[in-house]
Amino acid sequence: MLPNKRKIVPKSILSQNGDFVDDLADIADTFNEHFSTIGTRMASNAPPCELEADDNTHVPVPDSLADKCLLPDVTEEYVQKQISSMSVGKATGPDGISVKMIKIASPYITKCLTHIFNLSIRCEQYPKEWKHALVTPIHKGGDKCNATNYRPISILPIISKILERWVHSAVYSYLDVCNLIPSCQSGFRPLHSTETTLHDLTNKCFQAMERGEMTGTVFIDLSKAFDSVNHATLLDKLERVNMSTSVINWFKSYLCKRSQSVNIEGNVSKALPLNTGVPQGSILGPLLFIIYTSDLPLCIPQTCNLFMYADDSTLTCSSTNINEIENNLNTALGRIYDWCTRNKLTINANKTKSMLIGTKQKVCSTDLKVSIAGNPVLKVNSCKCLGVIIDDTLCWGPHVEYVKKTVSSKLSMLYRIRDCVPQSSLHSLFVSLVLPC
Repeated sequence: MLPNKRKIVPKSILSQNGDFVDDLADIADTFNEHFSTIGTRMASNAPPCELEADDNTHVPVPDSLADKCLLPDVTEEYVQKQISSMSVGKATGPDGISVKMIKIASPYITKCLTHIFNLSIRCEQYPKEWKHALVTPIHKGGDKCNATNYRPISILPIISKILERWVHSAVYSYLDVCNLIPSCQSGFRPLHSTETTLHDLTNKCFQAMERGEMTGTVFIDLSKAFDSVNHATLLDKLERVNMSTSVINWFKSYLCKRSQSVNIEGNVSKALPLNTGVPQGSILGPLLFIIYTSDLPLCIPQTCNLFMYADDSTLTCSSTNINEIENNLNTALGRIYDWCTRNKLTINANKTKSMLIGTKQKVCSTDLKVSIAGNPVLKVNSCKCLGVIIDDTLCWGPHVEYVKKTVSSKLSMLYRIRDCVPQSSLHSLFVSLVLPC
């Protein structure tokens, strides 16, 4: 089995008070303190905003829709089907109940689980035992002693996913039927993917090039967006999309009093509360984030286009006049900044990039100047968007070179181990490591 270098535990980690800790238990506590407070710290650092959202910046609910969203009772057949479809490879949650154990006990616990799920819906309460997550830090890159260079992978109790999936199905169906999900949002939706966003974005740019226009593009980066979601604001938005009082109360219970611990090689940190953000590793977290950002496109003027995949947003404006492009983009960025301030989200100005897309002749002779809250946005010739490197002439040269380099390194690794593993294993490694590139 190939080692996963990202899971290697650092010998020491820098704590928030500036000291290095090297004991595994202290490292686990340091990671947990960082992960559990990042959302609150981001929100507290956001600049104050005196602007209030008007009626034009809320997702409109059709007047013909008389019924509010309700949660139906869970059926035994549904619970049994969910248990049967579970993969035994799923990680065991903090409750210690594995998928294998659930499958074995399925004939005896299905009825009881169905009763518990329905009690949760009827009593508008989410079981507190399912609100605790076990987190494993995964290194993203950079200094291994810095906790900010790690991504938290949260594991929740497996049984809780059955109820979450039922609620997700009911709420998403309601949102979909009522067209309450922005058409520009491709994240976490059936028949949508990163390819949907990339296709729409590049197609818009190609059409502009055929008309002899340039396209000003801003790749907006939000800092810790999922962790920074404000619960009170989210509940208010659930009410605005016509969720029933019982559904809102259930979600309020679902979000409040959550906690997490970090596990470092069996050393589990003390539990710390999570006061902001949607639950990582959950079924409902991504859907709640989509609802939270569903009114963002309403802030964008008609002269611009917004392409979204979860928290990745790309803003574009096409024209033959560079001054018109800059004015429209700056107006839209100002409105996006105000929206983020109202919703306690933070734009990472250092990672937000701008690019002018068009023919080589026009791009080389034209500059693009846009800014966010007075901070100039760095203009680049290429930028990685949803795993694909987009360049300013859409010739794909930088992305082709990136793929060639990535594939070459993986093929080199397979070549070195060719005499040590069976041919069938080499084929499996090729399919899993090389083909996805």
